[in-house]
Amino acid sequence: MASGTRQIGSDAQDAVKFVFHQFCATAGVHAGNSRRFSETIDAYNQAFQFGLADYEAWINIGDAYFFLRNRSDQSNRAYAEAVRLGREEIVSRSRAGGSINATIPANLAAVFPKLGLPDSARVYLDRALATGGQNYIVQYCAALTRWQLDQRDEAIQWLEKSVQRGTRLRGYATR
Repeated sequence: MASGTRQIGSDAQDAVKFVFHQFCATAGVHAGNSRRFSETIDAYNQAFQFGLADYEAWINIGDAYFFLRNRSDQSNRAYAEAVRLGREEIVSRSRAGGSINATIPANLAAVFPKLGLPDSARVYLDRALATGGQNYIVQYCAALTRWQLDQRDEAIQWLEKSVQRGTRLRGYATR
């Protein structure tokens, strides 16, 4: 087979895999927002079988393990995978000449305190705010990160900005 060609039907198979992956991932998000963390884990594990997991999915499964209590080893492995994939995506976008997506370092910043890496959280958050500080997702991640770093007043300020820009708070799990 010539380089760059695909077998007939492989596009359709890839599409089916992607749609099922999205279905499982969406089920995982819904279960997580409903605080059904075991179901969240099951849904993401089904989605991961298709090899389409991204850093956000690993953050979500890490959060599910985090909220289940006594699963810190599994949450740490999931968060570490999220960081690895997020860093890869940042590098890949940079090499391809793509625009900076500030939500990637912002989301990773909120993960680092859970891994005991507050300095990394600060560096990634500063990077995200420098390029996307007006984005409500970045602002929400700033609130999460600052809260985890025991910077409560700053966290509340970022949360207020985020809500003003579009974040809806209903359904977010808290610990």
